[in-house]
Amino acid sequence: MKKLYKYLPPSGLFNKVFSKNAFVSLKASYPRDFNDPYELFLTIRTNGVNPSVLAYYQEILGTVPQEPTVCFSVRPDVVPMWAHYAHEFTGAVIECDEANIRKAFPDARIEDVKYSNTPIAIDVERLEYAYATAKMRHTFLLQDAAFNAAYFTKSKYWSYELERRLLIKRENVTVRGTLMIIQFPIDCVTAIITGPKMKSSIANKLAQFGEKAGFSCSRCTLGGVPCVHFLRTNETGASFLTGTSSCKQRIPVIPAMSRWEMTLRENATGVESATRTERKQRFATPCGD
Repeated sequence: MKKLYKYLPPSGLFNKVFSKNAFVSLKASYPRDFNDPYELFLTIRTNGVNPSVLAYYQEILGTVPQEPTVCFSVRPDVVPMWAHYAHEFTGAVIECDEANIRKAFPDARIEDVKYSNTPIAIDVERLEYAYATAKMRHTFLLQDAAFNAAYFTKSKYWSYELERRLLIKRENVTVRGTLMIIQFPIDCVTAIITGPKMKSSIANKLAQFGEKAGFSCSRCTLGGVPCVHFLRTNETGASFLTGTSSCKQRIPVIPAMSRWEMTLRENATGVESATRTERKQRFATPCGD
């Protein structure tokens, strides 16, 4: 079963995200409000292209429609995401079951984001063909291809996010002031991972809430192993989770090793004598510890 991970700050977890017992509320945004100024940015080669074709392009593709979007990651152990979106490890990561989300919102579109070194360019030959035939189905196919390229392609600079996006119909969004909220059935949530710097009182409350709601709670904390682990509340240090609810195995750290670590491994000396404070330290202990 595919899992999606939402990194969240500690503020608002109970009065917003889990404010309703039967639902989890997540913020949706239009791409124009994202932190990447080049969201939905499309380009086209203009040299040698008939001005009428360019006018046709501007008419049907000049503005990509804004749709409510929720951004997830496909992994719970992306360190920059913990730092940026979970407020310096004080927040949490919510694990969601994609199949249950699709069941709740059958018309939603969920796709991986692809990362590119170059801007998204519209196929001129395809554009000219749609213009020449003047058939509605060719126009729709062109628009759909451009829509997918715009919504599910980003610059390589953002590749660390390992993003998977949910696009949802506007009628499924609740507007609260300036915010757009999507309310998922609580069974879409399968686990919560709290950050190593989250206050114990909040972590304990989340663990109690998860127990009542029927999903697991793990806590990511600093330790002496250069590998990210998540440990469930009712398990010992011998069992590790990948972030999914059923699989127990070690998961590698995504960021590259530091120069100090690489030197240690290349020299193959002094590793055992290195102190805990000298190593990169990450693994997990149960919620509430």
